[in-house]
Amino acid sequence: MRIICCGSLFRGDDRAGLLVAEQLHQLGIEAFTCTGEATDLLHAMTGAQEVVIVDAVIAGAPAGTIHEWHDATTEFQRNSSTTHALGVADGIALARVLGRLPERLHIYCMEAKVFDVGREVSAEVKRAAYQLAQRIADFVFTNRAGDQDSENQPETREPAAAAESTQSGIAGALMYRKNKNPFL
Repeated sequence: MRIICCGSLFRGDDRAGLLVAEQLHQLGIEAFTCTGEATDLLHAMTGAQEVVIVDAVIAGAPAGTIHEWHDATTEFQRNSSTTHALGVADGIALARVLGRLPERLHIYCMEAKVFDVGREVSAEVKRAAYQLAQRIADFVFTNRAGDQDSENQPETREPAAAAESTQSGIAGALMYRKNKNPFL
């Protein structure tokens, strides 16, 4: 299982994914970070059979609301308010077209309210990031217990060593399209 957290250190609530990665590292769970740009995401997913993606979105729900999907067949539509030229939804679509979409895809998004450069992360998103990290950790440990294939198990490291692998980037927004209901 590969966990990919998208975010930017400098754009307020867009840092949500990076906060989750930091929390996961403290729990001894490896989480990669990327910009959320389509090609970065495609590269980060390459070779993984199971992927967890974490990102920030604006979908109209209260800040800090956590959205999740556990279906690699879910269709996503590009959101014009993304901070990317080609974002997370485009990366998923590109992986699908190229036949590189993982067998199992789990997407967790936290509802954000500010993406302005230089802004701090809102209190609601900080709380949601902590809660989401705990939820993902539970998910990882539950799946690890039932997965005998060590290649699919997440690598665990000491928190200090894990923190050294954190990178920064800019998170993308998703549009969820299932049953004709735009969501993100």
